[in-house]
Parts: sequence; C-alpha cells; structure tokens
Amino acid sequence: FMEEQETLSQREITYFGEIMGRIVVDVEVKVRQHLSETVCSVSNAPSNLINALANDRIEVALPVLVNSEALEDGELVKTVENHSQEHLKAIFMRQTVSEKVNDALVVKGEDEGLENLAANSGARFSRGGMETMVERAKDNDNLNHSLIRRQDMPDDLTRDMFWRVS
Repeated sequence: FMEEQETLSQREITYFGEIMGRIVVDVEVKVRQHLSETVCSVSNAPSNLINALANDRIEVALPVLVNSEALEDGELVKTVENHSQEHLKAIFMRQTVSEKVNDALVVKGEDEGLENLAANSGARFSRGGMETMVERAKDNDNLNHSLIRRQDMPDDLTRDMFWRVS
C-alpha cells in the first residue's frame, strides 16, 4: 500500500483499510505506533484505519491527529468530545484547524491548549468560537495576548479585549 498508493483503486484502498482496521486493534502498541507514523502522511489513507488510529492511546494517535489530511472534521470533533486533553493538544498542533473543529476545541480545551490554538495561524474560527475564546481569556493574560495578535480578530472583540488587556 505504501509503495504504490497513488496507483491503487478506491476499491483496493477500501480493502486495505478494512483489513488493517480489523487487525490493528490486536497488535502491539509499538506496531500501531509505527503504522500511525507511516500512514499519517498518506492523503488517501483509508478512513476506517485512520479513525481507528486517531482514537487509540495518545502515543499511537499523535502522528495521525497532528498530520493526517485523511482525518475528516467530523471524526476530529468526535475525538475532541470523547478523548483526553492529550488528544486535544495533538489536534491543536495541526497545520490547519477548521471552524467546526475549533468550535469543539474552545469548549473542551484547557487554557494552555487554547493559547496554542490562538497562536496557530492555520486555525480558523467561527464568530461563536472566537467569542468563546475571548470569554475564556478573561482571566488568562497569555490567551489574551495570543488572541490580540490574530489577524482575523473581529474589530469589536479586539476593542473589548484592548480595554481588558491594557
């Protein structure tokens, strides 16, 4: 699969995913970790395999949560809702984070993670997500400063924060 991924049909990719998705739960952590590190950069990796790895223990899930483009927003939101802060920290580190995923992260994430998310230029915020971040930043100077530096901060929220930060 890894050697000829570009030449495989969707059917072959699906078969590979089904087979690996079934056996991945039965192999050692180190093997799952290696598999996660290997497939995290494959853009057409089978979704059931990627999802199984993303929902594993953090040492297995980390490469997929941080790097996999095959991991869809819906699955990322489920991970945010159902897993530890360690899993959330991995998602905070993604190169891009969509509004939908951010909306879930700002509700469940701890302050330190939110500081990283606010500093992530690839993170996109909905208006509601940004308002939640501003509200959560009331007692967190580091988060305030990270938010103030964002280019996409709405003017009215920037003004509100300006008075608080200054």
